[in-house]
Amino acid sequence: MSSNDQGNGNGNGDSRGVIRVREGERAWARREAKRESKRKPHRDVTKDIAFVEQVALATYFHDDRVSHRSPRAVAKELNTSVPAVSAALERAYELGIVFPQLSIPKERAQVLRLERKVKQRYPKLREVLLVPGFPSMLDKPTREHRQTVHMQVVRAMARRVADYLDEFVAKYVGNANGVLIGCAWGRTVHAVAEFLNMTPRAVQLPLLRAMPIVGVTLATHEHPVEANVVASHIATAFGGSSGQLPSPAILDAMSADFVLKSPEIRRILRDIEACELVLTGMGPILHDPDGDSEIRLVNDPETNQKLIEAARARGAIGEMCSWFFNEAGEPVETRYTTVGLGYAGLKRIAADPKRRVVLVTGGDVKRFRPLKVALKAGLASTLVTDTVTARYLVDELR
Repeated sequence: MSSNDQGNGNGNGDSRGVIRVREGERAWARREAKRESKRKPHRDVTKDIAFVEQVALATYFHDDRVSHRSPRAVAKELNTSVPAVSAALERAYELGIVFPQLSIPKERAQVLRLERKVKQRYPKLREVLLVPGFPSMLDKPTREHRQTVHMQVVRAMARRVADYLDEFVAKYVGNANGVLIGCAWGRTVHAVAEFLNMTPRAVQLPLLRAMPIVGVTLATHEHPVEANVVASHIATAFGGSSGQLPSPAILDAMSADFVLKSPEIRRILRDIEACELVLTGMGPILHDPDGDSEIRLVNDPETNQKLIEAARARGAIGEMCSWFFNEAGEPVETRYTTVGLGYAGLKRIAADPKRRVVLVTGGDVKRFRPLKVALKAGLASTLVTDTVTARYLVDELR
């Protein structure tokens, strides 16, 4: 064996290369040892109260003023390590040298806690936005009081949704394709559209297009709550345009078959299915006939009663834009067909991480049970409701 082979011990014939590597390792070790000798020992740093005080002071009071510096900056100043600073700060909290102070008001902290808890309970939700609720809604109030409370919550939710839509639309400024928003019908979504037009919008987006996700429930009625009206108002608020779904919302099987074969209707329904955001409310199907007068599935009273009875007979407990679901969160079919996006379309958009279904509902105990079912079924990805309803959703009401 050659002297070179003996030198490196691996037969590669280059003892000088091995020497250089080993010298490099030794140089690195010497530098580390020198650096460590200058540092304060890491072990048991929390027992050195003077050091703990120095870390606390360097973190929260610097250059004769209150500060909040990073552990890295403090470690560099005190010639120690970041882990040592972190351990010392934790000890400072334990000893009361530093007192944490939360500057979030109690009410706001409660809202944030509930938003987080609802999202954890219903994993299919990506966003939860809460407004203050009214505990009196739990006290079996009169019908008039319950309706008053409901409308107050609806107005508060409308403000919250308006802010949310401002942020959402702003993301599409400069997008060559603009954005397509789908709108349901009903007083809740109409309240949102109304608020959008009563207050200034920070962003105008001419390429915004709003579409009704359901047909017309009644051509003439007292309240302008039709989906096409809502779509028009939302488009106007943001300087965009709106479209129409020229079909009755509710049809019998034979009429629906004819309408749904129309090339124009099919094209519009394909457009609706491409919405980036859908805005909808939700209602209960009560199994107490005395409450039927409060439920609005369509604006025509006679058709409305027939729909309620048909849905109730099939086990429906709730509806979103006149699409029914049962206790298991499954779609309920009746002899009537609702023309529009549909139950499956709502679920598809809600499940798409790039799109969202914004469900706005609250302020009414009669909506509690169907809302919980709808969330478990994945019919929404964004929930806007009130704090009392949120407490029900996470089983905090007794």
